[in-house]
Amino acid sequence: MIAVIVAMEKERIYITSELENCVCEEYAGIKFFTGSYRGTDVVTAEAGIGKVAAAYTTAVTLMRYSPEAVINTGIAGGLGILSRGDVVAVSEAWQHDFDLTAFGEAAGKYCGKTDVALTTAVLNAVNGARTGVIATGDSFIADSVKARRIAETFGAVLCDMECAAIAQVCLSAGVPFAAIKVVSDGAEDGAEIGYEEFADKACRINARAALDAIAATRGI
Repeated sequence: MIAVIVAMEKERIYITSELENCVCEEYAGIKFFTGSYRGTDVVTAEAGIGKVAAAYTTAVTLMRYSPEAVINTGIAGGLGILSRGDVVAVSEAWQHDFDLTAFGEAAGKYCGKTDVALTTAVLNAVNGARTGVIATGDSFIADSVKARRIAETFGAVLCDMECAAIAQVCLSAGVPFAAIKVVSDGAEDGAEIGYEEFADKACRINARAALDAIAATRGI
């Protein structure tokens, strides 16, 4: 079984609508949708927004369903070099708001690396996908100065609010993890306006990429 974790309903619906024999159950306050896609059993969890919700949902998913791998998918802000609609298979996930630099620690400190075999399969399966680093924090970035700082500090091409938290839980549990994201906005001043205009289209693109990624996991 493959677990797919998303933050929002609008990211989830275009994925679960393609699952065969899809059934919804609510457990521990989380909505889970089980079914299959091209012969692969899938559970999709709707986590909610932010790192705590994402980490909690991931832990519950691992304990209840014991998936062979976890894929986090959804929309994200692009940090300068990407365009809306671009698809990215994440190589590393940093927590950009985790800060112990006062004690001499590196910014972010914890880096969640994605599983190489799983990520390679995703890249090969998803048309037009590229690889890149994502930076995660508990804020929607709509500030050009902040976006530039995050990109420069972490070498990130994307920012979101969940990925690094999911990566850390999977790393701790020893479960292979991959993430695929679609750019919905530029994280610049006024990004919230562009986000609202493009989010639905980005979610549709994301669902297609996520389903291709699920199909690619067979045999890994």
